[in-house]
Order: sequence, then C-alpha cells, then structure tokens
Amino acid sequence: MYRGGYLKQLTDIIKDYSIDILAIQEITWTGNGILEKKDCTVYYSCHKSLHHFGTGFIIHRKISHLVIQFQAIDIRICKIRIKDRFHNYSIISAPAPTEEKSDDEKDSFYVLLEKSV
Repeated sequence: MYRGGYLKQLTDIIKDYSIDILAIQEITWTGNGILEKKDCTVYYSCHKSLHHFGTGFIIHRKISHLVIQFQAIDIRICKIRIKDRFHNYSIISAPAPTEEKSDDEKDSFYVLLEKSV
C-alpha cells in the first residue's frame, strides 16, 4: 500500500462489497497510527522507518464509532476491539512468518502473538 492509489482501490472494494471490517497485511507504511478517510478509518502498525511488513485494519465509517481500542503491537501483529450490543470482540491481524524464516524469528512471533491474546 506504499504506492499511490492502493488505499483508494481498497476503499472502493470495501464499498462495492459492503465490507465493514477488513484486515490487511503488507501495508509497508512507516510508523503506527490511525488514518481517517472519507468512507473509512485505517488502523495500522508498521516498522518505524523501513517500508516493509505492516498490518492493520480498514473499518467502514458506518461502524467506526464502535471501535473501542486499537493496539499496534508489532510490525506483524495488531489488535482492535469492537463494541457490540451484548459483547465486545477482539480481532487480531497477525500474518505469520513464512517457512523460510529462521526458527528464532518464528518462535518470537508466536510468543508475542500468545501474549497479545
């Protein structure tokens, strides 16, 4: 999503398919934050200075008021809490390291993921 136009394409898809919550990976932005757009809000967790990895959520504006909390945990893990009528829901976006990554990297990812739950 670092290149121009990708976010616009995703927001158009969200509108066309009536998607309320979309977990996204490989954002490749820098830093963590919340980006307000016309039709949606983007919550993201990326590397502080490098344009690689990154994960987050795109929340449609009709339910954006139900977001209780966003937690940028790591460049591979973020969590959002959504308020519902009877329950609150936690949704985690966590693309795991691929098979070619080192065992240490995979182990540290799963330890951090377990702490995030």
